Amino acid sequence: MRKYNHVLCESKSGKSVIFRIDVDDRFGKQSINFLSIRGWRARIAMQYLTFQTEDWNDDVERKYVGIQALKFAKDKHQALQFINKTKELSSFEIHFWANKFLTNENTGRAWYTLYF
Repeated sequence: MRKYNHVLCESKSGKSVIFRIDVDDRFGKQSINFLSIRGWRARIAMQYLTFQTEDWNDDVERKYVGIQALKFAKDKHQALQFINKTKELSSFEIHFWANKFLTNENTGRAWYTLYF
């Protein structure tokens, strides 16, 4: 049986934050670095968006969208606005944005245009 663990952790250098998926199955353990951010965005992500869970649920989706939104923030104030916006969105909207961020590379522009 395959087990997943979704975690937000710091890199070895401590300069960036990595959204990592650990997979444990009959072939062994494997870690997949899904996305990363660095600098002041990484510090904000570690402060507001930390998680560690086995399931891909609404909370993980919400934090994934928050991390993706941090990539498009111009400054810390705007980053906090984006994080607060992800907390306000319904689960349907979060699912929509997570799907768009996973499948389309231009979603960041749409997010920025719609919510700023």
